[in-house]
Amino acid sequence: MPNFKRSPDGMGWVLAGGGKGKGKGKCRKGGKGGRKGGKGKGGGGKGRRKGSGGDGPKYTSGGPTLVGRGAHSLKPLPSGGDAAAPFYNPQRYTVTPVPEEFQSAEQYLRVMANNILAEFWTMYTQARPTESQAFHAHLNGDGMSTSDPSVQDLGNLVQNLVIIRSGGTKHLRIITSQTGFGTSFSLKIKPPLRDAGGSVRVYSLGYIGSFMVEYNCALELLKDCSHVTPLFRSILCPRLNLPGEYENRRLDLKLVPCNPSQKTAVEGLQYALEKIQGPPGTGKSTTIHHIIMSRVPRGKRVLVTCSRNVAVESIAQKLEGLVDDIFVSGNKDRLG
Repeated sequence: MPNFKRSPDGMGWVLAGGGKGKGKGKCRKGGKGGRKGGKGKGGGGKGRRKGSGGDGPKYTSGGPTLVGRGAHSLKPLPSGGDAAAPFYNPQRYTVTPVPEEFQSAEQYLRVMANNILAEFWTMYTQARPTESQAFHAHLNGDGMSTSDPSVQDLGNLVQNLVIIRSGGTKHLRIITSQTGFGTSFSLKIKPPLRDAGGSVRVYSLGYIGSFMVEYNCALELLKDCSHVTPLFRSILCPRLNLPGEYENRRLDLKLVPCNPSQKTAVEGLQYALEKIQGPPGTGKSTTIHHIIMSRVPRGKRVLVTCSRNVAVESIAQKLEGLVDDIFVSGNKDRLG
């Protein structure tokens, strides 16, 4: 069971853990609550793997917390001009704790880029190809063509990481475009498999678009760190903590159970801005549910955003029947 403890500065909570997931969406609720944003972002990726010591994934709530090693010990980022290469040619990266303050914009961006690759690595190593996520295709130049009806069930495959099995060989690729209608589709892949041909079996490991976008943004900003805006500077060196407006209503543990560490985090909120950062699977959707229902002032509207549709749906399902007005939005191909 994950275990919270108060951070040394008294501003947040620290928890080791692991989990899984991917996608995009928003959940808007009217009625009870204040304004609260939750972000389901993985520190260690997507499965059930616990962090270890100072190098393991951390789950923090509250102000920025110094929990371990700094950017000086970060593994160098992959070299080369292709920002997608770390995703079709993955390397092992481990999560580095986020410092309380950053010495420079470059340090901040390198920590963020490192942790994006660390989260992706865990998602990749814990993904298991299944026949329910597979289809037959024929290789042709820089892509594939398929008339397999299974593709319709899989929906939009753009920016999905796939394993292509050709004979006894496996190739890891990213689907970059999908065109067609009915049961016939043309799929472009990166990098191309020009030396291969014939019929192949393709297994989707999941959507990785948000990993790629965030990592590419970090790389672009790293190209020129000389211009630091006042907003960016406040992120690098936070100095002010405003008390939050919270209520202390009783948690309904019969309807939505939570473990002691989640309960401690919910009841320990103090500031207007609180941060929860950690691997998926550590119970953030449950934590967000209890924050909305027990800590946010009554009569307020609440906006919850998550990086995964699955997380949005999980929160919405927990709130269903408890509030009168819930609006859920997201990628229509990925919402259940």
